[in-house]
Formats: sequence, structure tokens, C-alpha cells
Amino acid sequence: GRRLAPAGRVLVADAPWFVDRLRGAAVALVHPRVSEEVVAALDLRRLSQAAHEEVAEAPALSGSPDKQAFCRELSATIHHPAFTAGLRRLLAAAGHSDPAAELELLSELRIEATDRLLTHLRIAGVDQPLGAEEVAIFADDRAKVIYIGGDHWDTVVVQISEAINRLLGGGLDNLSHLEAILRTRPPEILDLLDHRRVPRLHGEDEAALRADADAVADDEALDFASAAESLFDEDPEPPPAPPKGRAIGLERVAFVATEEPAAGDRNPVSIAAIAAAIAAERDADRKAVEMPAGTPGYDVQSGRISDPQARFIRVYGLDGPWDQLPVVLSSRDASAARTFGRQYWLYVVEHARDPGRARVHKLQDPLSRIARYALDHRWREQAERDGGGAQTPQVGWIHHPPTGEAAAIVGVEKVGMFTWVRVRLANGKEERRFFKPAIDRVEPS
Repeated sequence: GRRLAPAGRVLVADAPWFVDRLRGAAVALVHPRVSEEVVAALDLRRLSQAAHEEVAEAPALSGSPDKQAFCRELSATIHHPAFTAGLRRLLAAAGHSDPAAELELLSELRIEATDRLLTHLRIAGVDQPLGAEEVAIFADDRAKVIYIGGDHWDTVVVQISEAINRLLGGGLDNLSHLEAILRTRPPEILDLLDHRRVPRLHGEDEAALRADADAVADDEALDFASAAESLFDEDPEPPPAPPKGRAIGLERVAFVATEEPAAGDRNPVSIAAIAAAIAAERDADRKAVEMPAGTPGYDVQSGRISDPQARFIRVYGLDGPWDQLPVVLSSRDASAARTFGRQYWLYVVEHARDPGRARVHKLQDPLSRIARYALDHRWREQAERDGGGAQTPQVGWIHHPPTGEAAAIVGVEKVGMFTWVRVRLANGKEERRFFKPAIDRVEPS
């Protein structure tokens, strides 16, 4: 039946993230569609303004070395001048002034891993805390720390992006750019924002920021591929070699090759898979466009590039069932995944050339959900030789491959952790070579 409640305990339910926690509590909630005139006449408070979340008990900090290392590296990225500069660009692009005080808070912010994280709500005028609940993440601005709950590591970057945005007053409506720079090494943040068409700030010395980022990259850069490797497996064991013809689930294990597949014309399976992916997008009322063959990292763009809901889709076609065929991603795919974050999708199409059996599996941002990386035997070629560190090829030096002609190095190209050299042979012809530090030799000319 109906009942009366003191006006001080009646709140406008404009914070849906708190509403479920207050069901059955000693407060009454009214629908946010109630008119402003009624709210003013009854002097009602809004839940978003009246409720304050705080820790209900001291967080149980995790003893996992992997989680601790991950948090330290993520903290280092947030403290980096290149990250702050990138955040200023994002806020300016969203039409917000520079929140100097909040950005200063980020410079001292810590990320802490926990095994248990319990918070409750304090509401002014209500004596007892309400809505105690175990949560995925909590940003304590007074203690300058973000706590991460024990079982939420697969979405940690998404959660931290949301927490940072709350600390900044909710100035960003589209968090995909923020998620992307959190996943990126500091020396690459400004280039990433250029790629995403986020305008530069007038008068900012980006050259100095890039130099500073490069100077500390080895110590402070966040490398999710290595730091997150065992976050989801507290007692990791060496992964077994994949049985021939069997696929390894992408959400658990990824196999890392040492060579980048060459870009070229699409084969019939890929053509059929892309057609199936585009048809699936159209069925979902999204406008998909096939990209030219060789586009780095994705095959289909679904939606305008300026749309935060746009999808950049890598299509992988299988001429049979997925459980018998592996899905292998290249370093270009990984780079695109880091660039686009949650806007990057992998569409795996089983039985691509059989319209009656074809099935499209859509995976959002799969790279962030890989738990382990398995290296095949070809990585032996990347190992350091006994008796000293591997030499780094330099322009002007001589490259001595194990077989073939020694030649002068005229260019060096880094692709992720791998190196290609462009050399000029004695007859003047130039060629591109993959540098294998375990067996190649370089020396000054």
C-alpha cells in the first residue's frame, strides 16, 4: 500500500548505478521523469548528489606479484607527461576547459590490486550506511588511489577509464580514446591521437613531450602483452603444444609467431568471409564498407570513423569448423587492436564458403582478453647468442646473413619487437631482410 516518507529520505533516482543497491533500504526513490517543478516544490534531492560511495572495510590488497606489477606499470602510464597531454587534448576536443586540479590529482594517483573490495553508500541525513556491495573498482579521490576488485581483470582498462572520467567530472562522453591511450606505450600516445583525429592543442610543445616519452620508455612504458600475461592464471603452467589441426581459444591462449604474414590479394575463403561479415552488419542495420586488401589490421569499417560506436573489423575466414582450424593474428592486427580499443572487432566466419553453414562469431577487443602467449620453436632464432648481447644493426654497418651476400645497411625498420634491414648489394641492388639476432652478424663498415 501507499505510505508517507520524510522528504529528507526521498530522492530522485537519477543515478541508475546506485538504484539497485538501495532496493529495500530506508529511503524512497522517485522516477527521474518527475518534473522539475515537483522536485523544486517538494525540495527533493537527487541521488547523484546526495549519495557518496566509500569503502565499507579496508580493501584486502592482493599479494599477487603479477597484479602488483601490472598496477605499477599502469600507474606509471597515468603519471606520464604524454598521458596528461593526451588527456588535455581529449578534454579540449570534448569542449571542456583544462581541469588543472583534477589533472594534478592524476599525477599522484595509485592503482592498487585487491582480492576483496567492498563499498557502501553514505547519504546525507541518513545515519547508517546503505547498499554494501562487493564492487569491481572504486576511485578514492581523498586517498588518491583506484582499487581494482579481485575478479575483474578482463575489463580493467574499461573500468579505470570510467573511474578517471568520474574524477575529471565526467567530461568525456566517448571513452574509447581514453581506453586506447591507457593501452598504449607513452611514446606512442600522441601519434595514436593523431591517428584518431583528435586535434592538437595550440602552442603545446609536443616535440618535447615525445622526447621525454622516449627517454623514459624503457622504465615506465606499459606493455599489456607482457604485464597482463598471467593476471588471469594465478598459478600458470607452460602451455602445451597445440595438437595438429586443433584451435586454441583466443580468450585464453594466443600463439605468437616470429614473422609477419605478407599482405596481398585476398583468397576465396577471405572474400567469402568478408561478404558474410558485411551481410551480418547490414542485418544489424549498420553500414559496413569493405576496405582495400592490405589495409593494416582490419578488413571492414562499419560506421563513420567519427562515430564512437563504429567498428573496425578484422575478418578471419575458415573453410570449415573453428574447432579444427586455428585463428592466428598478426602484429598488424595487434597494433590495430591497441589503436582502436573497444572499437576493434574480430569476426571469425566458420564454413565461409558454404552459405548454408556459414556462421559469424563477433568478438569485441579480443587482444585485451588473452590470458597467455605461447611461443613456437621459431622463436629460437630471436634468442640472444651465448657469449654476449645481440648487436643492433645500424645504418652504414655491414649485414652478414648465415647464407648469402654480405651487404651495407641503408635502412633499419622496427616492427614491434622485430627488425628488418634494407641493404645495398655490391651490384647496387637493394633488398629487404629480416634480421635474426641469433644467427645474423652485423659490424661497422
